[in-house]
Amino acid sequence: MIGRKELAPHPTGESYDPSRAVLNQLLELNNKEFEILITHLLAALGFEGAEHTGKSGDGGVDATGELNVANLAKVKLFVQVKRYKVSTKIAAKDVKALRQSIPSGGQGAFITTADFQSAAHDVALEQGFPRIGLVNGSQLVDLLVEHWADIPEEFQNKLGLKQGLVRV
Repeated sequence: MIGRKELAPHPTGESYDPSRAVLNQLLELNNKEFEILITHLLAALGFEGAEHTGKSGDGGVDATGELNVANLAKVKLFVQVKRYKVSTKIAAKDVKALRQSIPSGGQGAFITTADFQSAAHDVALEQGFPRIGLVNGSQLVDLLVEHWADIPEEFQNKLGLKQGLVRV
């Protein structure tokens, strides 16, 4: 896994943060490409029928998939994807908006290159509503590192990264 601490000086003399470098590459994708990449990540995580459903700027569910655990439990997941600057914090109102799009019996996930305000975490786990998993930029990089081999080569090339998410 990529560590969060600085590993080596950048040629310009600045510290190099590999996680931040990957996030910067993700920000080079357009919204639709990022949504499709996350759909591929869902499939790599084991979600069956992972499907890109969103349109850029639609404010709704961008991807869906179903996790079947040995036919003991099935979870239908509804995912909102946001490609925001790393310094941005997703607000609670954005997580609430996703919650309104999750049908009964479903669960949600909000995946972003940014981070979440603390109130957004509270909303995601609020009792009496569908659970919403929150994946920030740092966690997203970790998931991509772990499942990079299962991401289509087209996206690996588009991002200019190879196994371990090192720039080519």
